[in-house]
Amino acid sequence: MEPRFAINVTTTWDWDLAQCADAWVRKGVPAIGLGAQLCEDYGRLETVQLIKDSGLKVSTFAAINPSSMSVHAIESTLDLAASVEADCVYVITGERKAPLWENAIEVFQEDFAPVRHLARDRGLRLAIEPIHPLRQDLSFVNTARDANRILAEIGDSNVGYVFDFWHLWWSAGVLDAIVDSGPQIFSVQVSDHKPITMRSLDRTVPGEGLIPCVELMKTLEASGYARYYEAEVITDDNRVMGYEQALDRVIESWERLWSETQA
Repeated sequence: MEPRFAINVTTTWDWDLAQCADAWVRKGVPAIGLGAQLCEDYGRLETVQLIKDSGLKVSTFAAINPSSMSVHAIESTLDLAASVEADCVYVITGERKAPLWENAIEVFQEDFAPVRHLARDRGLRLAIEPIHPLRQDLSFVNTARDANRILAEIGDSNVGYVFDFWHLWWSAGVLDAIVDSGPQIFSVQVSDHKPITMRSLDRTVPGEGLIPCVELMKTLEASGYARYYEAEVITDDNRVMGYEQALDRVIESWERLWSETQA
């Protein structure tokens, strides 16, 4: 399997970390995207040992919210991410703390500055995650252009952004945004947008929805992106069909997408 392929644990929402790691290894998935809470629930020392024993790479570690976490909590999360050698750590802005977008960004940058230094001290890269405007409770950074603007103001090579198909595909000029920001894309999350849905947690596998997945992938590759492609197919459908079958479906769709991208 392509070594840059990963699956995020949110795809098997109800499994614990041991179940996820076991299935990833059995199915030949090279890397796993982790969530801080899942790791805490499993145990910090146990998580580090499990990842080491499994041989899995950690594609991403989620998530830091500087606007709502204490410095101690941020340090603790970053320490765990460093212990499992995560390729990058996701950062969300949280809800806006000022009515105007420009002012909210200023506040975020103040909250974010200590996180940058803590991450650099631990050898970790940070990736800001733009999120669909439906979820203003999580972020007011909603497009790749938004992310690029913030990164230009931050001016830190250790900080990039997450290109999540589901969250970003819909915006105008999205392919140009990829080209303009290739080196700043630290992580790519792959899923598809159902033709009809009212929820951000109701996704499907590439090729079954509205997103031009092949075009996005080809543009990412052409722009020089060389990190992980992480499937994050969050949907109740996976629970209904059974997570073993759901993972097989995710893997099959990825292999088809990768083949079409390389053609």
